[in-house]
Amino acid sequence: MAQTPVISMQTFLKVFIVHGLLFGFCIFFAYIILRRDRKWLNTVVSLFYIFVAIGFFVNFIYVLISMEPFQETVLLLHKVTLFFLLLGTYFLTLFSLILLKTETIFNRKKQAVLTSILILSNSVLFFLPISMGPETNWNPVYSLEYYTYLFIVFTIFSVLPQVYCFFKIYNRIEQDFLLKRWKSFITGTILFYIMCYGTITYHYLDIQIIRTIWSLISLFLSIGAMFFIYYGVSEME
Repeated sequence: MAQTPVISMQTFLKVFIVHGLLFGFCIFFAYIILRRDRKWLNTVVSLFYIFVAIGFFVNFIYVLISMEPFQETVLLLHKVTLFFLLLGTYFLTLFSLILLKTETIFNRKKQAVLTSILILSNSVLFFLPISMGPETNWNPVYSLEYYTYLFIVFTIFSVLPQVYCFFKIYNRIEQDFLLKRWKSFITGTILFYIMCYGTITYHYLDIQIIRTIWSLISLFLSIGAMFFIYYGVSEME
């Protein structure tokens, strides 16, 4: 008899409601940004939305095939989801670095080298252990090694350089309306980072009540982040 995936209410809420809404917002904002202008800076910030959307889409797929015959595939696809989400957050940082240094100084070659280093660093996650199967109710549970490495890579490549750019660019802006937009970008990015840190932490702690509560909290954090980031970059590009 063919098996069918058993999707818990918490998983349905997190994946098909929370992530489904975020997937829609990401596609919408990427489309609006690229339709307005396809210059490189617009492309970079749109890649944040595109890669996050790809991550959510892969998430939809593996939830739908969460059955014992596909356990190894599900594990791999979860790591693919994390890979694209990390890549998306990096392009927010790349956007800020280009604003700070200009494309003349921080040229395409330097951007490509930094992006390649990030991709190689993220690829290490494919070789670190996580648990995901019937014994975890198909919820990913991170090992200490996976959680620690993910935490460090995310912090080093996305968060710390972004915080540096926050202050440097803030101190350079003189026009009030641009300062308002930059504050919006900062707010949205911080909300998104909080959502990311919270999500990877509850996957490590594996406490059911925290998973459920954070699924609801992350919905508001993520939607707020998407809007604040979009509003912030709309005049900074």
